[in-house]
Amino acid sequence: MSSINLKEVLGDRLRHARHTLAMTQKEWCEASGMKLPSLRDYELCNRTPGGEALSLYARAGINLNWLLTGEGPVQINDLPKDDGRVYVDFSDFTMRQNEADNGSADTHSPMASLALSRQWLDARGLRDGSLIFVRAPDASMSPTVRPGWLVVVDVSVDKIRGDGIYCLRVDGDPSIKRLQLDFSGGAWVRNDNQAYKDQHVDSLDKLPLIGKAILTCGELQD
Repeated sequence: MSSINLKEVLGDRLRHARHTLAMTQKEWCEASGMKLPSLRDYELCNRTPGGEALSLYARAGINLNWLLTGEGPVQINDLPKDDGRVYVDFSDFTMRQNEADNGSADTHSPMASLALSRQWLDARGLRDGSLIFVRAPDASMSPTVRPGWLVVVDVSVDKIRGDGIYCLRVDGDPSIKRLQLDFSGGAWVRNDNQAYKDQHVDSLDKLPLIGKAILTCGELQD
């Protein structure tokens, strides 16, 4: 699907999603924190929402897989339990850290889900329950991973095993970086965007690993 068609289709789905929540545009903006001009632009197909905007719909219970593809139910609560797919939960690390500080963290409550084919996962040796998806927070990995893109992360990877793109935790938030190991037992933390400086760490233990990035959903941009 081209980006122009996606923009047009998303406008219709965003309006429908808001209607299923029985909210006016003003009520949705007051509840979600989205600016009214932005909402109007999205629903009129003047702009395509990025990851930050999509996370607001996810928090309201809208199924992002339906929003992006038109497949499945509109609301997360109506997702079928077993249809040959694996539903990957969205993780808001900032919110979870705040909840943990208050003693009320629930790391198993999904805010949104993406559906992946079980056959696709099995072919890659990936396990149910080991995947989450996060939103790329900045442009440091552009053009490979642009800000706002959704990144599926395998959290069963608890050690850095070879070069690759990993998800790290920086100040409580996810950060997508390319890691290149060296012979001294350390690693270079690389950025595909040359405007950002690479960094070197002398020990892999100093890297707060969340997991390894295995898939990006890069259609949507601000």
